[in-house]
Amino acid sequence: MIPGAARAASIAAGLAPRLVADGWRVVTSDLDGGDYPCDLSTHSGPSDLIDRVTADHGPLDGLVLSHAHEVQTGVLTTTAESFDQHMTVNARASLLLVAEFARPPGGVSADVIDPGSVDTGWMDQELRDALAPRHPLGRLGSPRDIAAVVSFLLSPEGRWISGQLLDADGVLRRLLSRAAAGTPSSTSRAPNRPKVQKPTIMVEDAPTTRTACMGIVMRPVHHPRPCHGTIDRRHGRSEMSAPPPRAESGRPAARWAVRARCV
Repeated sequence: MIPGAARAASIAAGLAPRLVADGWRVVTSDLDGGDYPCDLSTHSGPSDLIDRVTADHGPLDGLVLSHAHEVQTGVLTTTAESFDQHMTVNARASLLLVAEFARPPGGVSADVIDPGSVDTGWMDQELRDALAPRHPLGRLGSPRDIAAVVSFLLSPEGRWISGQLLDADGVLRRLLSRAAAGTPSSTSRAPNRPKVQKPTIMVEDAPTTRTACMGIVMRPVHHPRPCHGTIDRRHGRSEMSAPPPRAESGRPAARWAVRARCV
């Protein structure tokens, strides 16, 4: 199941045909579209969606979270209602969808994908012209690029990869990081071009890494936008890393964090 696949130019819409070609039976969902329209901002929306899909098709074997609510505002212009809507759809709904998916016994594997600068209609020409030359391939990413990664992660061959944040961004983030640090590179930032930064979501002191993935934000620190991720249960059980050790007081002996870059 792929929530967030209504827009024809979206990454999610690009995933569906690739997974169908791989032999998956794919169903989609969106607020007012897809195979199963659903309002994920409601308390019961995520569980109702899973129930409707499983009633028609049986247990889910894979879940690809690609839904998002986004209204671009600044710190001084963001309203409480807008912030709540972002958190409800992008954080809470993701958590509830994964919880419903993982509820049946059998274990799951999960990964997060950072797709980088994929032009799905949100860029203007100025931004396209600024970003494309920085990629070694000389172009922006496409939904097909991300679909190939998701296809592999959902395949038996990708089963060994679990609990990872995968940068499928054409090495752009690494090049920008080197440019910001003053490290020369053949594709370093040209003068007078603004540095492009993406916000970060951080999960701190999470009780377990079993659900600290897929863009789930249990304690958001910076920005409420979700990350794309893939979760797969049909190829057996996978144990993920254990919670941090606890001191005699019962509290974590050391702080730890899982960071996930936004898409």
